[in-house]
Amino acid sequence: MSRGNQELLNSVAGDRQQFGAMVQQLAFGMHDKIHLYTEKKDTIPMVDYIYPRMYGMSKNTSLLLVYPREDIINAQEVNLTIEDLGFGTGEVRFTQKGHQIKNQPKLY
Repeated sequence: MSRGNQELLNSVAGDRQQFGAMVQQLAFGMHDKIHLYTEKKDTIPMVDYIYPRMYGMSKNTSLLLVYPREDIINAQEVNLTIEDLGFGTGEVRFTQKGHQIKNQPKLY
């Protein structure tokens, strides 16, 4: 995610308090803001996520999301939604077919 070709924190946070609240949200509060569900509207619970701080050295903000593999590959389609994080984006949704995830190359 980026805004103005910068990390979200660098491009949006206006003061120390707002910056601190955004760091808190990205580091600890994403379980409440990111949702994965199937075509049948069954929610797949997030196992964990990682937000690596790049301290302004990157052009975007990255998150690694971890979900149970079995729940995803058994679905025909999964939808990932990200609620507005306070950056004025509104809710964002991405759709992925289950077979495309199932056929991903394995990491060794």
